[in-house]
Amino acid sequence: VTGSADGTGVFVSTTTTGTVQVNDNVVTGASLGISVNGDRPPEYSPATIKDNIVSDGNNALNLTDGNYMISNNQLSGSGYKIQETGSVKTVYSGNTIDWTGLKGIRVSGTVFRDQTWSTSNSLGQPYVVTDDLTVNARLTIEAGTIVKMAVDRRTSSGGYQYTKRIFVNGILDAQGTTANPIYITSLRDDSPETGGDTNNDSTLTIPAKGDWGYIKFNGTGSSDSVMRHVVIRYGGLRDDNSSSSETWHNYMVWANGSSPLISNTRFEHFYETGMRMDNPSLDVVFSNNSFSFGSNGLYLNGPDTQLIDATVLNNDISVVYTGINVKWGATGDVLIDGNTVT
Repeated sequence: VTGSADGTGVFVSTTTTGTVQVNDNVVTGASLGISVNGDRPPEYSPATIKDNIVSDGNNALNLTDGNYMISNNQLSGSGYKIQETGSVKTVYSGNTIDWTGLKGIRVSGTVFRDQTWSTSNSLGQPYVVTDDLTVNARLTIEAGTIVKMAVDRRTSSGGYQYTKRIFVNGILDAQGTTANPIYITSLRDDSPETGGDTNNDSTLTIPAKGDWGYIKFNGTGSSDSVMRHVVIRYGGLRDDNSSSSETWHNYMVWANGSSPLISNTRFEHFYETGMRMDNPSLDVVFSNNSFSFGSNGLYLNGPDTQLIDATVLNNDISVVYTGINVKWGATGDVLIDGNTVT
């Protein structure tokens, strides 16, 4: 198949419970080489995509809402070689991928089935969030995984600021280790620990506060979320292009009606507020985290009447305007102890 600069070489959309195979195709010069929407839950046999050659185009392979086995393909192009949209379970083997051009696994859409992001599932590349990502199930992010948030700015000419956000209505289980943390950062972050120059533009762009929006934990359904040993950088800017009430919130991590467990996590280079928690549904324990290079470190805004405790222990906060800000009308106890604010 010889594709066009604005077209797709091979497009498959099916909900069949039978066999789906996309094999032995050659696609050249397409904006998107092969796109498959299998909508196949894990209990169905996976759709197979194997022995294909995609070259001389932009994005190579798009997988939407399904269960896939990807083997022995040759993928190249100037854009993303692999895109995963929605709930996608993949097994990769024997593929030859030319990572010249944009690197990483492009992700977006709604996660509605339990899913795992890991260095093996991402083929050693970062995950790149290119549009708002909504988590309605459990998204597990394993230690050592790198997540980068795309940047789309037009502010220099007075235009709009488009920010990328992660909305957690289900559970975000992001647990790194001291030696192998998880990174959530800007696509422009070329530091070695975050996978280097993912957008392949050398020093043309550099990361800055507010490159992306925020991670928002929504309601009690997200209170079982955990973030340990995560490094979060360069977020916290509102989306001025939206007409919704989300537009004025300049927080890098925001828990609204939720009580996620967050510990040993580093908040760095945030636009305004590193972490804000509004009306938590359960007792709050916020310990052993660090904040640096922003305006406000931690802001806790408790409910007015509920019996909910807040414990803020052993956090390290530096190079900010306000370190810890607590507004607690709840009838529970507040303990702020062992913190260092510089």
